[in-house]
Amino acid sequence: MIAQEVFASPSLTRRAYYADNNCLIFCAEVREALDWRTNRAVLEQQLEFLRHTLESSAFGGAVDQILRSPHRRLEDEVEQREMSRTFRSGKDLARQIACAGERVALQPTHPLRQAQPSLTSLPRRVSVSVRNDFLDTPENRFAKMVLVEFRDFLAEVGVLLGRGGGDAAKPENVRLVNEVDWLRTNLARVLG
Repeated sequence: MIAQEVFASPSLTRRAYYADNNCLIFCAEVREALDWRTNRAVLEQQLEFLRHTLESSAFGGAVDQILRSPHRRLEDEVEQREMSRTFRSGKDLARQIACAGERVALQPTHPLRQAQPSLTSLPRRVSVSVRNDFLDTPENRFAKMVLVEFRDFLAEVGVLLGRGGGDAAKPENVRLVNEVDWLRTNLARVLG
């Protein structure tokens, strides 16, 4: 019904960044040029586009995938550790044992001193490579930004529909206000 009218509208398809029989994509400047804040038909179309996207199984599956398995980035960081703490030795441990600055004397009864009598001291600290798992990646930030943009758009639509004392009670607004509230609740659950 509304979707068929939208895809058949030459004025909208001309302004779209991308258009085919199933999808219209507008950049932000075009959305502003459509003046959706004052044109009720465009507002309803924008809301219908967003509702269709948010309720689609593909979108739900994508959000579930991101929540179950967000993009991760492993990074190596070098940190200084006490020699007495356990750590995984790297290829340069022998060099650090031989050359490190601040040293601690080994007791004559220490197992290392008994195995290597010439080893009289060890460095107090050594540099150790540690792999950290980061979830704050551009991919995850982008996914969150899209969801936040959707949420903010719905909040603005809710304000526009409820502007004035009795606007929200008008019959033509009640359905839209309820739909906006339902979509905002679902987005809040995902963003929560």
